[in-house]
Amino acid sequence: MRIIQTGLFFFLCFVSAANSSTLMQPDIIQVEVNQSFQKDNYSSVAPLLQQKLAQIDQKTHPGEYLDTMSQLIDIYYHLGYLQKALILLQNSQDIILTIQDRWRIIQYLNQYGMIHYAIGNHHKAIQFFQKAQEAALKSKHPILLAHVMNNIANCLFIEKNYEEAATFYYACLDLLENTDDQHLKAIVLLNLFRLELANDQFTDNQEQAIAIAKQINQLPDTREKANHLMTLSRIIEEELVQTNFSNMELFHLSYLASSDAREIASQINDFRILSNANGNLGRLYELTGQFEDAKKLTMRALFFSSQENCPDLHYRWQWQMGKLCMFSNDFNAAKKYFQRAIKTVDPIRLEFFSGFRNHEHAFNHYIKPLYTDLTELLINKAHKTHNRETRQKLLQEAIATMESLKTAELQDFFQDECTTHKISTPVFEKSPKNSAIVYPVVLPEMLALLTILPDGIHLNNIDVDAPTLNETVRQYRKQLQDRTTHKFLSFSRQLFDWMIRPCINELKSQQINTLIFAPDGVLRLIPFSTLHDGNQFLVENFAIGLIPAIGLTQTQPFNKTDIQILINGLSEARQGFSSLPSVTSEVRDLKKMFGCDHVLANNQYTINNLTLEFTKNNYNIVHIATHGIFAGRKTDSFLLTYDGKLTMDQLETLVGKTHERNHTVDLLTLSACQTALGNERAALGLAGVAVKAGVKSVIATLWYVDDEATSIAIREFYRQLMKPGMSKVMALQRTQKKLIANPRFWQPLYWAPFILIGNWN
Repeated sequence: MRIIQTGLFFFLCFVSAANSSTLMQPDIIQVEVNQSFQKDNYSSVAPLLQQKLAQIDQKTHPGEYLDTMSQLIDIYYHLGYLQKALILLQNSQDIILTIQDRWRIIQYLNQYGMIHYAIGNHHKAIQFFQKAQEAALKSKHPILLAHVMNNIANCLFIEKNYEEAATFYYACLDLLENTDDQHLKAIVLLNLFRLELANDQFTDNQEQAIAIAKQINQLPDTREKANHLMTLSRIIEEELVQTNFSNMELFHLSYLASSDAREIASQINDFRILSNANGNLGRLYELTGQFEDAKKLTMRALFFSSQENCPDLHYRWQWQMGKLCMFSNDFNAAKKYFQRAIKTVDPIRLEFFSGFRNHEHAFNHYIKPLYTDLTELLINKAHKTHNRETRQKLLQEAIATMESLKTAELQDFFQDECTTHKISTPVFEKSPKNSAIVYPVVLPEMLALLTILPDGIHLNNIDVDAPTLNETVRQYRKQLQDRTTHKFLSFSRQLFDWMIRPCINELKSQQINTLIFAPDGVLRLIPFSTLHDGNQFLVENFAIGLIPAIGLTQTQPFNKTDIQILINGLSEARQGFSSLPSVTSEVRDLKKMFGCDHVLANNQYTINNLTLEFTKNNYNIVHIATHGIFAGRKTDSFLLTYDGKLTMDQLETLVGKTHERNHTVDLLTLSACQTALGNERAALGLAGVAVKAGVKSVIATLWYVDDEATSIAIREFYRQLMKPGMSKVMALQRTQKKLIANPRFWQPLYWAPFILIGNWN
């Protein structure tokens, strides 16, 4: 159970992981499987279980077949092969229904719930867990019921339903009171401890931690005990960091827990736990400033993780060594270790983190800071370097690191490495004439602005920490959508002072008229066009576009010699969404403007008809006027059609039909979409839609816009775009300036949500 192995995240407990091995026949394959299980060597277990599964006749030995399949499902889960696990569960349904074995039914329902939760189907997950609970209640087996209820509690914890989660955890403890399963009791106590800390309701942390340590120490010296101790140590460490080490007795308890785990690991010769324990001790020494001792322990952790081939641990200790070298002002060593850590984690990133509860948090906490640490190291070195050539090289490396991060972020959001392999544009050392490309990098203690200009890369470090910037941006986004006040202006001016004013003289001196932003983190939530210098909005002086990254952007100019446009529109209310009355005139005007016969409106705007159009024709522009939702998960993002919801995967498949004919759509326009308010993850999905869909650029909206303003904006944009020599970004600028000049629409609420993503030419 990975909650015990790593102590990093909450994972739902697999009943099968604790019980299924006792039901197996003691054959040679199973002996190898058990040995690999004991060492968490999941990658070697899968082929063994596949081999065994092929040897079992499911009709004559259904129980053994199901138990082997259950173990394989566990392995796929741990490796992040969630769809494979789901297919196995679906294939086992008929056998489960025929054998009428309550224990195996509970195990089946439990695993089904876990897989659904891992892939984001929370509603289905809860349904399966509730069915498992009902079956476990009928079994009158307290340990089985406690397993299921612990799973439900973990679900509730991740959803931040702390009160109900605590009720389930306490119910688990009551069930286990008169049983001998001290292992599960320790798991529940650890889960409850972390919940109480997360909920800020538990004040007596020290006594609670001591009580849990006593409970764990009653267990025999096994691998499970060592993992429990490691989990306790990490939970305490997290609390110590948040409280600035105000309780040194807790620090000592964390140290003892890791030390005891290391001793047990030495006795049983478990290199993985030895790596984890030494690395965690090194982390504790790092946090107290004892860097040389921390280095020694971290080097031991690296040795053991390399011996056991544990890349998920190895990259962490490489990263930790990088930070220790950075603290010691050893730039070359720090850079080397950071780069090695990225190289180690990159091949396993999607596989390793996709099965984690709340893997968005996993990426932001355990992947993204690795890249930003390396970026900060390079920026700080460049800031202190006076040689221009050396400085430029360091800044190029910093931008290249951010490019890699942005690629990794999109791969994580779309859960698809191939998404970002479609494009490979080299990073610019200098920007095109009259253009600047801005990389704002949000670091813990500052905002770094990396600006690529025609004469090279410029660096400005802004004295604003991440929490202050994040809060300002979030408040600004809310104010932008409030038409009743002008409070947004004060936030707008503050952000202008942070992000534009430091480089405004360079922009003017190099005659820049186009700003292309590659935003980071919370900055994806806002339209940069709205930043205000006290007299004018930024868009009144600069055409503004967004890119997910330079390397993910096709930069070829738009060829207007033979425009083929597909116009799609849904004005009717469908599937619980309101009508869009102005879509009717929008579609009519565009049809007239382009002299176009390719129109799918209302009941003609279906997924089947879209598929037919993309199969037969090559379009330069695809216009879709319908409700669109960009949410925190790829699976929750869609465009409404008359007969359903077009997902991002389906959109990619449609556009991919033209790629088969060596054609690329120049522009995809989504004229009525909206992004979840304040959701960075949703904004990331919107930022990557051009890459995912396989189009050169996208016009979309950050929030739902007034129906009339949308139609005016769309018609004006296309009118400007069709002018000879007019780039997409310039056409959008002129459109927004026209709306600003109209007293009815001058507020950013009406014109600012329109953003250009991707190719700006």
